[in-house]
Amino acid sequence: DELVRLLEHGSDEAVTEHLEEIHHSDLADAFGLLSGNLRRRLLALVKVELDPDLLFELEDHLRKEVTDTLSPKEVAEVIAGMDSDEAVQILEDMDEEERDEILSEVPEEEREDIEIGLAYPEESAGRRMQTDVVSVATDWDRPEPDFSFAAAQLRHHPHFPRGDGGSGETILDEGPEAYWDPDLDGFGRA
Repeated sequence: DELVRLLEHGSDEAVTEHLEEIHHSDLADAFGLLSGNLRRRLLALVKVELDPDLLFELEDHLRKEVTDTLSPKEVAEVIAGMDSDEAVQILEDMDEEERDEILSEVPEEEREDIEIGLAYPEESAGRRMQTDVVSVATDWDRPEPDFSFAAAQLRHHPHFPRGDGGSGETILDEGPEAYWDPDLDGFGRA
């Protein structure tokens, strides 16, 4: 495979250039298949600008290997770029002292969301949920709630999230009865 060949004989620049062509989930799979020396070389190259998605996709034992090479501040920078439920998954396997040290480096808003998730029991739905919520009034001067109208209003709101979106968010009325369960991925960029 090209990655192995480059890790064995290529320059750092050649490996880095090749890595730009590899999806994070494929790279996470490759990480687990590499021998120790090749994996350490790859880690030295990817940890410079570690992709949060790559860290999340790694097997638990490989993720620990990666986070053990990073400072608490570096881990905090990576998890601050994740959804809160993903950050919880990264942190939940760490001992409390290490977790607290990392969390102290995470910006307050993200830290609060992560701490909410960590407060739930392991393997519970609460620990796996995201805390991002969009609330839409249902008492508009319209015959019935209209998703396209809500979407148009939200797209222009200054606090509407502009990140990766999500999947399967549920929009609730005041009941709470679900009106629809759309996939809002890309919603903020439409």
